Order: sequence, then C-alpha cells, then structure tokens
Amino acid sequence: MSTYERHVLDNGLRVLTAPVAQAQSVTCMIMLAAGSRYETPDTNGIAHFSEHMFFKGTERRPSARQIAGEIDAIGGEFNAFTGKEYTAYYVKCAAEHRNVALDVIVDMRENSTTCFHWFGAELSEDNGIAMYVPKGFAHGYQTLTDGATAFYMVSSFYAPEFEGGLRFDDQKLSIEWPRVVSDISEKDAKW
Repeated sequence: MSTYERHVLDNGLRVLTAPVAQAQSVTCMIMLAAGSRYETPDTNGIAHFSEHMFFKGTERRPSARQIAGEIDAIGGEFNAFTGKEYTAYYVKCAAEHRNVALDVIVDMRENSTTCFHWFGAELSEDNGIAMYVPKGFAHGYQTLTDGATAFYMVSSFYAPEFEGGLRFDDQKLSIEWPRVVSDISEKDAKW
C-alpha cells in the first residue's frame, strides 16, 4: 500500500494526498518550484525573500495581523520554508469535525484546457485526506454518512458580489455523485 496518492490533472497540476490514519489534524500545503537551485547570481535569495513577503499581506488581507488572525481563529498554525527545489506554504489545524464526504473541485478558468473538468476525492477521518481548491476552481461536496460535518477554510471574507456557482447536476460537468442528491440548500438550487 502506497503512503500517498498522486493525481495529475489535465492542466498538469499535481495533487498529492497522504492519509495518516492516526492523525488528529489536517495539513494543507502548497509547494512551488521556486527554490534556491533556480536562482541566478543576480536573483540570489529571491525565493527566500518571496517566502517572507507572502505573509506581509495581500490585496484581500492587507496586513500580516489579518492573515494570522484568520488562522488563529480556527486554532491553526501556518508557516513556510524554502529549500533548493521548492518554496512551501502550509496551514495545519485540528480535524475533530471530520467525517466522510466527497469533496469535488471543478476548473472554472475559461481559457484552461481542463475548463469544466472535475476531480473528486473521498475525505474521511480514517484516511485523513484534505483537499486544496486552487483559485479559479469551483467546489462542492456531498456527505456520504449521516451526521457528517464538513469543515473548510476560504481565502477571503465572504463577498456576495463575487459569488458564483454551478448546479450539482449541470450536464457539462457530469459529476458522478455517489448518492442521490436529496437535500440541497435553497441558494444552491438556484444556480
């Protein structure tokens, strides 16, 4: 049995999942091929510098304090590191409310070769899998056991003016839901 599963989406994005049955937490990590090995004498140190700059603030979170506050609010921790081959950023938080669900992401980028393609993974307390949803992707899930609780983080505060969605049964997606969809929110039914 492998210690991880590797999936490659049509657009080349590599998604690794590594279940750890005894873990009581979830770690979500983003790794970029931007390590010191790729630097020139003129750009020496830029990967490590960039690592630190990502925590200084963003357009949606303009201060380091706001970034830290969102992670602290869920009892999580976040950090980053730079190596020779890559720079990595991660968030780790408690997984006490995990249960079984199918988590689905859909590529919504109009010019992408995988636009409207979907990828799904079963998440459970036993397999410890977490899913990262990249910018430009839609996300939905279906619980597979009664009483399951879904826990997820988003990258910014809720802004209804930027909200969009797809119907779970949209023909251009053809998502293979494992259970008949019997309970859907009024808002999601309107997409």
